[in-house]
Amino acid sequence: MTELEKLKASLHALPVFPLPSVLLLPYEMLPLHVFEPRYRALVRDLLESERPIGIVQRAEDESDAEGRPALEPVFGAGFIVRHEKLPDGRFHILVKGTARVRLLRELSGSNPWREVSAELVEDEPSPGFDSEAASESLRRMLFALCAARSGPGVNALAEVAARSASAGDLADVVIAALVTDEARRRRSMVDLDLGRRVEIAQTAIAELLMGPSSARPARFRN
Repeated sequence: MTELEKLKASLHALPVFPLPSVLLLPYEMLPLHVFEPRYRALVRDLLESERPIGIVQRAEDESDAEGRPALEPVFGAGFIVRHEKLPDGRFHILVKGTARVRLLRELSGSNPWREVSAELVEDEPSPGFDSEAASESLRRMLFALCAARSGPGVNALAEVAARSASAGDLADVVIAALVTDEARRRRSMVDLDLGRRVEIAQTAIAELLMGPSSARPARFRN
């Protein structure tokens, strides 16, 4: 069973980790330090059950009926792919983003953490959008980036570009790896128009190609 299939099977009761300003984009590797007792318990449960987790932003200016911060409706979900348990019970975990999901309703239960019912979010290409042309454009730009720059991160992008990936997958990989601007990252999470997401990815590659070496994201420096 693939990660996406496992995620689909768990969306009826998806544990979520609400954070004020953290996104989990598809294909992103997100390191987290877990110290609150309820989320330590959640990590232990996830490691035992191999269930996915949602990383959802809190809507700080809104509250639910129980006075808890409301949850943003579209967020990322994925799986813990690496963990380290510290002697005092805290965890360092690495979460890999699998897909965007949409909150349907919050569930009530006996667990100390929050759980929701959710659904997968599908792309909504604008009229006339050519997915094959977009994916080919992104591949060409990625190969140009790999020719101009070196390093583990760029090499990983080259491997993705060499595979037969959809425009949406390529855009998500690029955005997760290259985009650091929070506004752009937020747009790429909630904007379901595939054309606009491809544009965000193309802009990120172009800026990296044209910008000075010192302006490269740290993960791409040799």
